[in-house]
Amino acid sequence: ERTRFVPDIFFRRNNFRMKNEQNNIKKQSESKAAGITAAVLGVLFLLSAVLCAVIIFSDGNNTTAYIYSGGELKYKLPLDRITTPVTMKIESENGGYNYVEAENGKIHVTEASCPDKVCMHTGYISDGAVPISCLPNKLLIRVEKKNSSGEPDAVVN
Repeated sequence: ERTRFVPDIFFRRNNFRMKNEQNNIKKQSESKAAGITAAVLGVLFLLSAVLCAVIIFSDGNNTTAYIYSGGELKYKLPLDRITTPVTMKIESENGGYNYVEAENGKIHVTEASCPDKVCMHTGYISDGAVPISCLPNKLLIRVEKKNSSGEPDAVVN
């Protein structure tokens, strides 16, 4: 019986040693994973802090809406600085009217006295791609974006 009992202790000791080695390996891999996670979170925090600083200290995208009535510039609205909706009534020389609303960097016509309502169906504009025009009421709204460096975005030959 003694010979049978000795190998059991031997195997138990080896089993205990193997479990300790496995636990040590597991702890090492967990500490490496925790270190990598901390490094990734640190980099993400720094990137978000830099992005927030750029957004806060930049002077906006300089988006301005120009509203013309009867060929004359009536209003110049800095759309990038409007935080609450602004509504204004623009009356034309022929007695017609347009209600224009600007909000959050965009502008549109909400109501018009013209028969075709093309100006209303144009919808919101926020860049210089398409102007809003109402021919019967002689209204033109165009948006102009300027980059902060003053350089053109692109040059086409």
